[in-house]
Parts: sequence; structure tokens; C-alpha cells
Amino acid sequence: YTTIFLEFMQKNNFTVVGQPVPKPRMTRSDRWKKRSCVIRYWEWADCTRMAATGNPNEKVKGEYFGIIAIFHLEMPKSWSQKKKEEYQGTIHQERADADNLMKGVKDALFEEDKAIAFEIATKLWCHLDEEPRTDVFLLRKAN
Repeated sequence: YTTIFLEFMQKNNFTVVGQPVPKPRMTRSDRWKKRSCVIRYWEWADCTRMAATGNPNEKVKGEYFGIIAIFHLEMPKSWSQKKKEEYQGTIHQERADADNLMKGVKDALFEEDKAIAFEIATKLWCHLDEEPRTDVFLLRKAN
């Protein structure tokens, strides 16, 4: 595997500031119903495209084969300070699922994600002094 990464080292990386939003299951009626989970996702997808391309309406161009996303999720406000200190920077094992978060990133960035052959998603609790965010690394073959 090391050889693969040495050959495909060109990457594009960026950070999306704000609580990561999973891709909701959408129906045709979402065009007029405007469910809050769908609106929240569309707003987050715009922020993701803005961070990646500088334009909230433009998807990523290029032949990317892999994506790595590190999701830093906010701790619940109801948690005690002691619990927050204990969990900061540790693995997040609650909802939303990593695959739904990754699906949200891929759908926001790519017209078609069929060329993505490699993906890693990691969910972490934010550190107390950090904002929630998503760090994204897009990998493509070096020229």
C-alpha cells in the first residue's frame, strides 16, 4: 500500500468550519416541504463547496481517486465540564454514522463519485478550544 500512496501523492486539502452534517434521505417532496435536516445539509454542502472551490455552486473538478475526511464533532452542551475534558479529541461513537457523513461530503463535492476507490472517515470529539469542523483531503494521481 505504501507504493500506491507514493505514486498518488498529489492532494487538495481544505477545512469546512461548522458542525458536520450527514446526508439525509431525501424524497421528491423535499423540494417543497423544506425539512430542517435537508435545509441544514444544503447549507453545509454550500459551505463545503465554497471551502473546496471558492464557489458554493461549483463542484470539484479533476480526477480524484480517494478522499480522507476527519470530522470533529461538537460535544453536547448538556455534558459536564469533567465529561467534556475526558472525551475531547477521542473517537466519536454516536450518531451520525461515519458513512452518512462521508456520503454528504462526496455528494457535495462530486457530480459522480464512482471514481472514488479509496476513502477514510474518522469521527472525533472536538477539543474544548476548537470549533467543530471537517478536514478533507482529496487524493489524485500525481502528474
